[in-house]
Amino acid sequence: MKGLTLDEIRGLLPDVPELRPVLDQLLEQSNPDSTRKWAASGLLETAGDRLVDAASLRAAVAGIARAEHEHLERTFHHVAAAVERLSRGDTDGAAGEFLEIAALEEARDRADRAASYADAACGVALDDPVVRSLALRRRGRARLRAGDHKAAFGDYESAHQVALAAGDSQGSAEAAIGAGNVLEEQGRWDAAETWYRRALEPLGVLESAEMWHALLNIHVVMRSKGLVEESLEPLARAEEVASSLGEDSAHVFFENARGQLLMVKHDFSAAIEHFRTAITLAGNARAAVTVRLNLAEALLAAGRPLEATQEARAAEREAIV
Repeated sequence: MKGLTLDEIRGLLPDVPELRPVLDQLLEQSNPDSTRKWAASGLLETAGDRLVDAASLRAAVAGIARAEHEHLERTFHHVAAAVERLSRGDTDGAAGEFLEIAALEEARDRADRAASYADAACGVALDDPVVRSLALRRRGRARLRAGDHKAAFGDYESAHQVALAAGDSQGSAEAAIGAGNVLEEQGRWDAAETWYRRALEPLGVLESAEMWHALLNIHVVMRSKGLVEESLEPLARAEEVASSLGEDSAHVFFENARGQLLMVKHDFSAAIEHFRTAITLAGNARAAVTVRLNLAEALLAAGRPLEATQEARAAEREAIV
């Protein structure tokens, strides 16, 4: 007998927030429908078409409840601390507590909740402009992940202005990069490049993570606009800055960028090697999924469809888990 799909379970269960972890667990333990494995329609299968493993849910209930309890305990701890700080007039300290909760929700991929707590931080961070800019940036990042581009851009633009006025060079640079990311996600390459270059202005000669982030993004934008040769200098400079800062975690981004650059040049074999190296350097699943999809594209372009399919499936599995 064919089992229930994830979409069928979603339709039967009430749409309440406390069941989100249950649905996440069902997705993590779901399996593709074997009857569609070789069907052409299988190419259009979505996560909702996957079959749930009902038995695995019962075994995982205790762990799900424990994780939720621990998360709520941390959340309530920060809320209580925020109330205490507000009662003493420490509005910036309260903002910091709300931002801690926003970070917890962001780590759980709950962009809407992260935005709500960052919004609370924005509501109380009225004294220190550095704290206010940070709150605006975190709300902007959460709104971007939630897909609200207009609101996210507004937050980053405001955060940039506040940080600039306060002399917070790194904060203003981060805000400008965020604004560029919003525009890049919309394919507005010229405007995105303007904001990435704006991020470099307050930094001057100060080498920082914000500097190599901005330079790498400038490279990506220029490459996407077809300015391949012109994009090489900011990429090389970004690598220099990251290396001088000893940021080993940056290597995955540069290997991935090199792979994409070689894809543009149709050197698919070399691109494949860079992508494979990048996967070994990926520090989290989100980065690994992105690189695996690029690797799958390179393998397909190189005329190796079976390997491309395997990498795409591996990326799909990592994304689900």
